[in-house]
Amino acid sequence: MAKRFPSRSFETDQSSLERGVSLVEVLVSIGIITVLAALIFPTAKGVRSMSRQTQCVAHLRAIGVGQAAYAAENNGDWAWVGNINAVNDSFYRQSYELLHAANPSRWPGLGKIYKTGTVPPETFFCPEDKSARIRRAFEQIPSWEGSLSMTISSTYLLRAHEQTEGYVHLGRKLRDLTRRAVAACYFNYEPEGARSGWRVLNYHSAGWPTLYGDGSVRIVPIPSFINRSAPPTIQGNSSLQIRIWEEMDRYLGR
Repeated sequence: MAKRFPSRSFETDQSSLERGVSLVEVLVSIGIITVLAALIFPTAKGVRSMSRQTQCVAHLRAIGVGQAAYAAENNGDWAWVGNINAVNDSFYRQSYELLHAANPSRWPGLGKIYKTGTVPPETFFCPEDKSARIRRAFEQIPSWEGSLSMTISSTYLLRAHEQTEGYVHLGRKLRDLTRRAVAACYFNYEPEGARSGWRVLNYHSAGWPTLYGDGSVRIVPIPSFINRSAPPTIQGNSSLQIRIWEEMDRYLGR
């Protein structure tokens, strides 16, 4: 005779379904989800940050290509900031400017690179820079070679002319700058309350993406003489700017 196994009744199964889940089970599920979120979200944020840093490096490499194109068209000169015939025009010497509303027919250093036609407008802005200033600059792109209502400033800095002529004497030929930093992601810091309101020491936690005259790009760590918790004023401080650029020069040889 075949052995019979006991089975639960339909009513028992139905009552189990109607019972649902207990409060303890809900709390356990919420706890598991919270732990997983705590593990996943910082990782995802780090991946996005690293992706934007990679984009920033690519932007600087593209600016390096534009720099080389400018040199090829201008007897080997690099698109340095400043002009021997316009050294008194302060806007012409600003290392982060692309175009100036006061005189759009004259191009600052980064503007010279843009005019080569080798670098798209978006390339002059770090993907970590989310400021309203950058958004307005993008809105102005159709007018970049026409009538401007505002000065267009890049997130990237060219090595200013007083750091290549008056002090360090790097010269104007790109071939002489292969081991020198010529541009970097923004570091022209001013503390809160200063006139420009630019209070960004670095957009990337790893340091400053830096372009060298040979076209290579390195991430230069913030030097130890910069107090990251209370950075000094860098804007307009030529001696400190020179010290930072020289630190970038030294980093390439390490």
